[in-house]
Amino acid sequence: MPQSDLDLVRRAFALYGAGDPAIVTTAHPDLTVTPLAPNLLTRDRTYRGLEEVAEWALGLQQADFKVVPTDIRDIGGGNVLVLGTISVAHPGRPGAAARGAWLVHVRDGLITSVEAHHSEEEALANVEE
Repeated sequence: MPQSDLDLVRRAFALYGAGDPAIVTTAHPDLTVTPLAPNLLTRDRTYRGLEEVAEWALGLQQADFKVVPTDIRDIGGGNVLVLGTISVAHPGRPGAAARGAWLVHVRDGLITSVEAHHSEEEALANVEE
């Protein structure tokens, strides 16, 4: 039985949180990720393809970047909304934390894109049906 979009996204966030390289099994080869910038206040650039996303994610692990989902909802049309907290810690420097929202697009059982937003409202305003 194929897994639901919601189950796929839950699994991907759990694998990411555990630093498990099996996360690539949840993603489409042409995955795009548009994160918030490291200062958590502005948008960064978009990372395209598994190799570029993996390189970016490695940098996050080195900076002790954490995402803790608190609510994950299937909002239909291949869209899953994830709400949670983001924290970044650098050795010898004060860390930063913020609430975040991620709009995750799923197609054919794989995650095709992840867009970080500052709020649930902002993420929902970017839903494409």
